[in-house]
Amino acid sequence: MYIENNISKQKGATLIVALILLALMTIIGLSSMDSSTIDVKIVANSKDRQLAFNGAESGLFQGGKLVSNTECPLDPTTTPAYVEDTFAADRDFWRDSNNWTLSAVAGTDIDAEFMIETFQEGPTGPMSEQSINAPRFYYYPVLAKATGPGNANVILQSHFVTKHDGDNCLNP
Repeated sequence: MYIENNISKQKGATLIVALILLALMTIIGLSSMDSSTIDVKIVANSKDRQLAFNGAESGLFQGGKLVSNTECPLDPTTTPAYVEDTFAADRDFWRDSNNWTLSAVAGTDIDAEFMIETFQEGPTGPMSEQSINAPRFYYYPVLAKATGPGNANVILQSHFVTKHDGDNCLNP
């Protein structure tokens, strides 16, 4: 008799507490899933940028290799990536893919593009030592760009130096 009387007095407070706890646990679970999704996106964007950077760096080295392995000063008729003029203010020039030389990045689906801008002749030494036979240094700005699989764009620039010593072109 005591058991029957006790059951009839319960109002369902335990059920309400259990439902509130279940709702709180669901909210916590959903927010942690959302946080995990953001973390995955951050990692994917970071990887995409790193792949694009590696591609651009590969293009930069390809351009540097061209500068290092050819006679200097470079000749635009024999060096396809070389442009004789500067186009710093011409946006259309930079956007035109015909002005860039394509370079595949080994082991990836990424293509890098590079160009070698017109050289700048550097100092040959103290004025008292300068003569017709004095070595000359040529500074070539090399630009490279690449796009990652997720459309991250990276553009890099470096300068490569060659030494022109009379009839010979040497790398210092």
